[in-house]
Amino acid sequence: MNTREEKKKIAVLGGGVASITAVWQLTNEPNWQDKYDITLYQMGWRIGGKGASGRNTEINDRIEEHGLHLWFGCYHNSFHFMRSCYEEMNRNIGESVYNLEEAFEPARYVTLHEEIGDRYEKWLLNFHFNSEKPGTIKPLPSIWENIVRMYRIMIRQYLEGTIAYTFDPGTDAGIEERKFYRDLNREFMDHFKKYGKFMGIQITDLTPDEAIDLAEEFMYSQKIHEKYETLSFVLEEIRDWIWERIEHKIYEYDNLRRMWTLMDFTFATTLGVIEDDLHRRGLDVINHLDFREWLFRYSLTPQITVWSAPIQAMYGLIFCGKNQHTFEAGTCLRCIFRVTLDYREAFFYRMQGGMGDIVFTPAFQVLRSRGVKFKFFHKVENLGLSDDKSVIESIRMGRQATPKNGEYNPFVRIKGLDCWPSKPNFDQLIEGDALIAENIDLEEQWNDWDNVETLNLEKGKDFDEVILGISIGALPYVAPELIQANEKWRRMLMEVTTTPTQALQIWLKPDIRGLGWEHSKFGKPLVGNFPGEFDTWADLSNILRRESWNNDWNPGNLAYLCGKLDAEPLHPNSKDGHHEEQLNRVRNTTKNFLDEYAKELWPYAQNGAGFNYKTLVAHKESPLPAESVYYRANLEPTEQYVLSEKGATDARIKAGESGFENLVITGDWIHNGWNAGCIEATVISGLQAARAMSGVDREIHGEKDPVELPKEKINTFKHRQRLPYSSDMLIKIKKLFKTTNTFISGNKATH
Repeated sequence: MNTREEKKKIAVLGGGVASITAVWQLTNEPNWQDKYDITLYQMGWRIGGKGASGRNTEINDRIEEHGLHLWFGCYHNSFHFMRSCYEEMNRNIGESVYNLEEAFEPARYVTLHEEIGDRYEKWLLNFHFNSEKPGTIKPLPSIWENIVRMYRIMIRQYLEGTIAYTFDPGTDAGIEERKFYRDLNREFMDHFKKYGKFMGIQITDLTPDEAIDLAEEFMYSQKIHEKYETLSFVLEEIRDWIWERIEHKIYEYDNLRRMWTLMDFTFATTLGVIEDDLHRRGLDVINHLDFREWLFRYSLTPQITVWSAPIQAMYGLIFCGKNQHTFEAGTCLRCIFRVTLDYREAFFYRMQGGMGDIVFTPAFQVLRSRGVKFKFFHKVENLGLSDDKSVIESIRMGRQATPKNGEYNPFVRIKGLDCWPSKPNFDQLIEGDALIAENIDLEEQWNDWDNVETLNLEKGKDFDEVILGISIGALPYVAPELIQANEKWRRMLMEVTTTPTQALQIWLKPDIRGLGWEHSKFGKPLVGNFPGEFDTWADLSNILRRESWNNDWNPGNLAYLCGKLDAEPLHPNSKDGHHEEQLNRVRNTTKNFLDEYAKELWPYAQNGAGFNYKTLVAHKESPLPAESVYYRANLEPTEQYVLSEKGATDARIKAGESGFENLVITGDWIHNGWNAGCIEATVISGLQAARAMSGVDREIHGEKDPVELPKEKINTFKHRQRLPYSSDMLIKIKKLFKTTNTFISGNKATH
């Protein structure tokens, strides 16, 4: 044990988002230098993990990423962390990316590809801006509050949608469709007024806001009084009634089908939350199910709703594909609630540069200025246990290269911004010429390079405590002793699975309008649920100004695409040339995407034979010149995406419960509350690691799903009860529906 006067030496292994966040939080403590001596060890020449990006100084300083990284507006801890870093750097106004607002661009439009038989239709979603500041930490909505928010959106979409299609001459609806909506809306409102009259409420000429307020009051009264029978009954009756009247037109009118999908999803989610008591027990109790499996139980039309474009897009976001992996139900529902219902200012944000430039440069500079030590070119090879298997006794690592001046400067300066290069600054390394001659990639787990030196760090001398932030895919190779000694680790390695991914960047001459994107008036697109192996596309042309293209090659558009790669990950026994084989496969997928699918995005970039390759910058005889495309096959153990297959949460281990006395774990693979592969989950895990290491009991936003209503909500709605919740009233309502035939019940769709 250390005496009080001694600093605790902390060895941080890996420089991804989780490790960086943990160190940032630890060094936020007052007088942290008196408590800790922190050294971060990183393989290769840059930090960032799966989020690392680099600048290719040989090709116009272009940004090259591991994949597509977007920040959703619900990443509250992440934005709070980044805002703090930018404020502490205190860059001058006018400098490149001087504050958070300069670093992130808000966005609101998403386009989904909806599969209807053998055709695809584009489904444009508009997530309205709000006035909240990204990174603002305030109480997370409870599960029931999220349900109420869903109804607010559903009612507004229905009322505004039917009104628009009935009266707005600018819509694309024909005469028959307009009449259909008008008749449906009139009939529904007639029945709604009859229902209100029976309840003693005069409903005349309700505005959308008044209808929303009435529904909100009803929903909260059910929760406050813990009486859900009336709500469940009414929802099922209304849903059945609507479906009977629209079923025959569901595949004829796109807007109707989409409106119904939102309705059925909202009704099904509410019924499932009530039936499974999620609003009291929490979301994780259904994680033994796949989300589609859970939704199928409560959806009236699962063939429409369960396989709808929005649900498909959620699976695509976490590289699950259409039928490739499961997505545990509670975790998926949590993601839906937070991403769509709890964002600040904008639904999502584009970074105004590469992930390395925008996130890891300021984080590194802040931590280094605080006194944290960074050891680049240090590859962890093994964590050694004590004889009694209770503590980390040693850390073996290979030193890959030697900085000439003792300390390595990781940056290149591009347009006033410190950036991470795509290759090491070889001129700073004693072994630089040899690394170039042998074409060595120091970020490969297994390569032909002999380490300059093998280091054996010892507990009590070189470190006291360890933060392990290396991704789970690499743990079998760097922590075999831990896995062998601990059953929980063995289970976690079996059930928390990973997948390789593929990523593509394309630089094109025309801008988005010149390529023919039909919704260009709404700005740079984000497209999900796209056919083919690249199922997500984003326009990141906003970062072109950070690159150094000359006038002859000046691109007008930069497209990012990504998807799951159905391939065996790299391991020590991988056959020779496996990585090159998969890279060639991604290249072929790229060509197939351009020839077969790009017409859906860029109709003006086509010719009779398929894609017009002359639209690429630097077009040469090669159809895919290196200057025009950058693609990756992410097969390395640390590059693989961590999945959330059903049942996985129960196998995850918490930051401070590693089973070894001086080891804290962190990353998107630990039990962090989100338990899905995203930046926010990773940041939360870093905050949890810092809490476990420091012993400071600190509540972390987002690591738990609140199940209780806030007191102000209870006080607001407890005495405003105008709608029924009692069992006696439910009996009367059922009799009313039966005798007046106000709603049609029991017609469950089975086709």
